[in-house]
Amino acid sequence: MNYKGVELYEKNGKIGVLVSPGWGAGWSTWSCPALAYDKRVIEFWLDHKDDENFLKTVEITGGWEIPESSAHKEAAEFFKSIGYEEPYMGGFDDIVLKYVKPGEPWRISEYDGWEHLETLDDAGFITF
Repeated sequence: MNYKGVELYEKNGKIGVLVSPGWGAGWSTWSCPALAYDKRVIEFWLDHKDDENFLKTVEITGGWEIPESSAHKEAAEFFKSIGYEEPYMGGFDDIVLKYVKPGEPWRISEYDGWEHLETLDDAGFITF
């Protein structure tokens, strides 16, 4: 299954979406929304999600006299290799994988960097 040319991550009949619930800056909402549901990005995150050191150091960009980490270099090369500009990596260590049903309307809402997966039911929409 794909959406606008992006292959989706599917598990148990649902579609995976990466969300970064943490203050600061929205990970996908401040970069490229497709990062949240691109199967390749989700699989990259899954490959590293249990490596706390990787997740924490991938955010370091080399600015402010902080040396760029090898984790950040690996992530930057990965994103470039699949056709994305290097995204803003703030919040990468807070990412969680959520799931939506195919056909279910959803969006990632963001406030001060805190991302939240929201469905029509969550937003209080009423249908009869």
